[in-house]
Amino acid sequence: MERLCSTLCLVLAGLVVPALASAQQFQTAVYYDVARHGQLWGSVAADFNNDGNLDVAIADQVNSKVDIMLGAADGTFQPASRFRAEIATGIAAGDLNGDGKVDLVVTRFQDPGNIGIYFGNGDGTFHLSTTATNGRQPIGVAIADLNGDGHSDFAVANSNTAGTAGNIMVFLNHGDGTFASPVRYGSTGHPWSITAGDLNGDGHVDLVVTKDNYAGASGKNTLAILLNNGDGSFVNLANYSIGIEVMSAAIGDLNHDGKPDLAVADDSRLTVLLGNGDGTFGTPTFYKQSLGQAPNSVVIADFNLDGTPDLAIGMLNGESIANTAIFYGNGDGTFQTPLPINAYLEGGNSMVSGDFDHDGAPDLAMPIWLQGTLSVMLNAQ
Repeated sequence: MERLCSTLCLVLAGLVVPALASAQQFQTAVYYDVARHGQLWGSVAADFNNDGNLDVAIADQVNSKVDIMLGAADGTFQPASRFRAEIATGIAAGDLNGDGKVDLVVTRFQDPGNIGIYFGNGDGTFHLSTTATNGRQPIGVAIADLNGDGHSDFAVANSNTAGTAGNIMVFLNHGDGTFASPVRYGSTGHPWSITAGDLNGDGHVDLVVTKDNYAGASGKNTLAILLNNGDGSFVNLANYSIGIEVMSAAIGDLNHDGKPDLAVADDSRLTVLLGNGDGTFGTPTFYKQSLGQAPNSVVIADFNLDGTPDLAIGMLNGESIANTAIFYGNGDGTFQTPLPINAYLEGGNSMVSGDFDHDGAPDLAMPIWLQGTLSVMLNAQ
């Protein structure tokens, strides 16, 4: 669901800097031009040209492009190159054809939906391998080996925001970057994002599906857990009602008990669900501190290198302070008051983390969706 800030908040830079002083673990954000008049949606970080540095790919919906930002060893980025992908929204990276080069799956927000599979040339450029018709209005996509055969498969969230409930579709790889006909899984509400990980410790990759039910649908069952049967088929194990607009989830062990937990960008807050180890989760804990408008992305990383996972939240629009905040972890699955790290008030629909400058500390990058820029926040830890 496209969400816009109803009012434009203007804050003088001199007023913002003192508010950010407590979070100077991160350097001042640097902005790189990506695309004029763009609407930047999904993003993913990977090494596209095999030079040992992380690059960033961005889905540009309005320009119908995918923008490739090649990274240097010092955490800076080259001007964007791009290729066409109609109404690009979601994007995921992985080696789909087993040639050792990073490929991309791009969702196209169409009705009927369309998926583009782009094989990497190993030099930061890509060529279209094939397209596939897929549901209605696809957004989220995740790449993982879903059936345990050693090949990368993918799953897509079809939102169908303009009609009845959407669905999830799973594409299993033949091993050469071609895919079997998708298997469809029904859903309540409007699936938005998919995150893949082993939630019950059986060695098989499961799926976490978030839903944006703002468009008139019930606010119930906005987070779904799909457990893998081991062959790439899934059963809907549980649903959780944690908000109406649930945009993003990340999987990690937040309390050091060896069981996967969830961090979720939910409406105007962060939600944490601690795992029971069997694919189910305990009562959600809500962090209701002001996070700006529309938290759209969450990533888990140890940002202060203390051995405990922390959380970074990216907002679509900041609220008088910033569009990005860090929740430092206490080690028991609880988190401290968030600290803002990016004074730019307009935000984005996605955020990625990685060590862009090779200093051993995780950094952040967020496409600023209406400004056509990439905000890079290097960790100074």
